[in-house]
Amino acid sequence: MTGIYTITNTLNGKIYVGLTKNFFHRKTTHIKALRLNKHENPHLQNVYNKYGEIFEFEMIEECSEGLLAALEHYWVNMLNSNNRDMGYNIRPTHPDGKVSMSDETKKKLSEYCKRVGKLPPSRRGVKASEQTKSLQRLNKLGKTHSLETREKMSSTRTGKPHPISEEHLKKRKEQFKQVMDNCRKPENIIRRSKIILQFDLNWNFMREITMYELKNEGFSKIQFRKRHIDNHIESQGFIWKYKI
Repeated sequence: MTGIYTITNTLNGKIYVGLTKNFFHRKTTHIKALRLNKHENPHLQNVYNKYGEIFEFEMIEECSEGLLAALEHYWVNMLNSNNRDMGYNIRPTHPDGKVSMSDETKKKLSEYCKRVGKLPPSRRGVKASEQTKSLQRLNKLGKTHSLETREKMSSTRTGKPHPISEEHLKKRKEQFKQVMDNCRKPENIIRRSKIILQFDLNWNFMREITMYELKNEGFSKIQFRKRHIDNHIESQGFIWKYKI
């Protein structure tokens, strides 16, 4: 659903107005960010941290993508949600989607995003240059996480599959292939194969042989069922038993 939605504080009636191209996905994103204490809106985050899940999400008007900015501007002004006494909207809106913030608001938003470890809206989607990446890497060299931070990181990964890089996955596949090729070698199959004792019908010992070698002699494995060997039942004109 594309359109304008609201997030309402059920305790005091304060409202946040937003636009979205996919309401259900946007709702999930809001809830996830709030639960992780990383929501981009500090007012919503502070209320959530204090009172818990008291917000109500509602789609108030569906529209085409071209009307999103204009209708968001209309509803923010209609509900007065950028007034701190009435709502939680921080950034000013514009009918044409042009958003401008005061230097003070930009500074506050930037400080909050740094504190929660999230990029500010103006930097999302912007790829860092190689020089910036290099500086970021050098800045982190030699630094270690505290025990508390490591425990938090561990708890967030509990029950989730460990991420594997493409290079590591390729290496593991090659190792698995080598192991399987090694297992298929005749000498290794013979070593793992159980040894069977062969007797004639009068219980005269004839020889000991592996199941793998019997198969190469033309005997089918199906002809030597486990019950035949365990119970010493005649099969193929002979009596067979496992070597203890």
